[in-house]
Amino acid sequence: MNDICVLHANCQGEVLKSLLDRSSEFTKKFTIHYYVNYTREAIAPSDIENCSLFLYQNLGPHFGDLSSAVLLSRIPQSCQAIRIPNLFFKGYWPFWMNDVKIIEFADSVLERLIALKLDPQEILRMYLSGAHPAFNTIRETAKSSLAQDLEKLRDTGFSTVQSLFESLWQKEQLFYTINHPGLRLSVAVANDLLRLLSLPRLNARDLQGFVHPYADFIHPIHPIVGTHLSLPFTGAAVTYPVYGKMMTHKNFVLAYLTCRLLNVSNFAAYLNQIYKIP
Repeated sequence: MNDICVLHANCQGEVLKSLLDRSSEFTKKFTIHYYVNYTREAIAPSDIENCSLFLYQNLGPHFGDLSSAVLLSRIPQSCQAIRIPNLFFKGYWPFWMNDVKIIEFADSVLERLIALKLDPQEILRMYLSGAHPAFNTIRETAKSSLAQDLEKLRDTGFSTVQSLFESLWQKEQLFYTINHPGLRLSVAVANDLLRLLSLPRLNARDLQGFVHPYADFIHPIHPIVGTHLSLPFTGAAVTYPVYGKMMTHKNFVLAYLTCRLLNVSNFAAYLNQIYKIP
């Protein structure tokens, strides 16, 4: 019978589990019991008290019994505990704001323009043309967000992730959304972890046919952000997968404004089921 591996993580844990399940050497030793941390999913006492490997994203004291400090105090002395990355990058989406009560993927600039009660066409014109002071903060936001992630990665053992992130973020799109790393970074996280466990890295054969669980939605990037940051993978004509459809950034913004006019907060459901590109 395999040893128990408790994986306590956000949505990035789902991707990591999918990749680790493709490692024959890992699956020979461990069976992953994945618990979603941000929903405060309860961890079975038998799992945390008998696990041989504990993979976790650090959670502070406000998570109570599910905080990392408490969970680490409950694992067996023989259990190997590894803190895994919790990647979050605003560089491609500097206006993102965490306010799902208003709308998913909330945009601070669009919300400021909406608050002025401008005509939707004027909002669209101003936003797409960059006619707002917030556009002057694009470089600083990217620099700050990158520095925060690299600092979190420093001294964690996930050196490949750190190196790829730092060297490639302006050359290829490394994130699908602010907290959904793309395939390259996700594989790097899995391979760095396997290295820490003294197990072979995933190879091309292991990854054959693998589909990233979140590849169906890539948050479109404002072309002006691309210009400011010299991102070769952006532009007004670039299309992004959005729940089975391909959308330009402009079409995405039009859908956003339509949702706000209709007072619909579940933007993902609207994009997934209702919005039709002409």
